[in-house]
Amino acid sequence: WFATVPGVITSSAAIWALYAGILRHTVFTDGVYDPATAADLFDRAKKATDRAIALDPNLPDGYAARAGQRYLTGEWNLEGARSDFERALALDPNNPRYLVGKAQLLLYFSHRVDEGIAAAKRATELDPIGGGWNMLGFGYRRAGRLAEAKAAFQRADEIDSANEGNVFIAEIELREGHPDKALAMVEASSRSDFEPYFVARTLVLVAMHR
Repeated sequence: WFATVPGVITSSAAIWALYAGILRHTVFTDGVYDPATAADLFDRAKKATDRAIALDPNLPDGYAARAGQRYLTGEWNLEGARSDFERALALDPNNPRYLVGKAQLLLYFSHRVDEGIAAAKRATELDPIGGGWNMLGFGYRRAGRLAEAKAAFQRADEIDSANEGNVFIAEIELREGHPDKALAMVEASSRSDFEPYFVARTLVLVAMHR
């Protein structure tokens, strides 16, 4: 694609960073299950990310893109990803997207739960209708703060009912001893293609001895 567009575009660091994200997300959102195809897309994303940073070492999107490359594509360079998010936030400290990415990295791939919660909470303060609420809910869930987790997931659902928050709310309802309510919420979820949906539904049915 880049071979067919004007040079002014291919010399833009921001475009290369955006392209890296598109390539990476294609694997997840389009359900690319062929390992060779996924590896090719990830490799092209890495090259695009490197190109973005080379063109503009002060572009925060370049470092955010490289952070994603390092922890979402099988490289498992978690410390490198954390450093990249820190660099991106040093250049653009009030960017909620970077904060959500940092929170995801910390909450999914480390034991730094409090730090992850703080990043997600800051993201919701900067963008009250953005994607930080689910991450905040996940953080509170990891910390065992179920009432706060439930409130965060409910806020996410109010903003976008197609998000996966309902599945996690159902899990909390089950842990609080409300299996009927949990089952109703899982069954009403619009994310029946979402892996935790199947896990939550199975847990609820087992709890109800069905």
